[in-house]
Amino acid sequence: MTNYIKLFRKFKKWEWYTDNNTKILFIHLLLDVNRFDGYWRGVKVKSGQKITSLSKLSTETGLSIQNIRTALKNLQSTHEVTHESTRDYSIITVLNYLNYQEDNTPANTQLTHQSTHPLTHPLTTNKKEKKEKKEKNKTYIEGSDYVVDYFFSFLNERESERFENQRNTFLDIADKLIRIDKYKVEEIKQAVSFGKTDDFWSGQFQSFTKLRKKNKEDIYYIEVFLGKIIAQDIKPKKKSLKPSNNPQELIFKFETETPEEYNYKKDGGL
Repeated sequence: MTNYIKLFRKFKKWEWYTDNNTKILFIHLLLDVNRFDGYWRGVKVKSGQKITSLSKLSTETGLSIQNIRTALKNLQSTHEVTHESTRDYSIITVLNYLNYQEDNTPANTQLTHQSTHPLTHPLTTNKKEKKEKKEKNKTYIEGSDYVVDYFFSFLNERESERFENQRNTFLDIADKLIRIDKYKVEEIKQAVSFGKTDDFWSGQFQSFTKLRKKNKEDIYYIEVFLGKIIAQDIKPKKKSLKPSNNPQELIFKFETETPEEYNYKKDGGL
């Protein structure tokens, strides 16, 4: 095995060839993954794998973290790579890495001509890869990925890196909100937008998982947020937050504000 990779001319016909970010990331991974099996801090890293992070890939390629995330999703969708996250790191595997390393033997040349994939995917896939693809394709209901990406769009670079390893947890929450709790995607999107932009709740709504957690009244926070959106639509603008002697106004305050928000405003939070 020599110190270079093979890139076939049919690479120009690859479906992501005109997507520069995806193309840059994929070629970078081909050049940077392990050529041989090895170990990193006791973790076995096989040939064709790389232990990394979004921020490190961003530094290495010059792409933003959001561009890296999108490019990885593209590559996973067409089974060029797999991406596994843990608390401490991510493992990216270039599938069929040996196709870019092996010599042009007659057997390999025949395989290349027979393959229908522009990047010469092999004709067979091992059982583990098939199982992983099947699980990924059926795990989350449609819309889960969309609302989680929407949540990430409100995060800065540091926050995105912090929560990236929790993406699968967030997807699981989104799936349950849609499939079990019967919330519409647009309702989840509205709740996320409110939680991340409201003066009070933006400081409390740090993780996507909060949407399915309950407050002291045993109400999901997504329901709290959606209720606040409705309340804001009918709630008159107040120029002063001073206590009122009007009982009706006080009742209205507590019907449209949670105790946390009312105390926050009363203490000068706005």
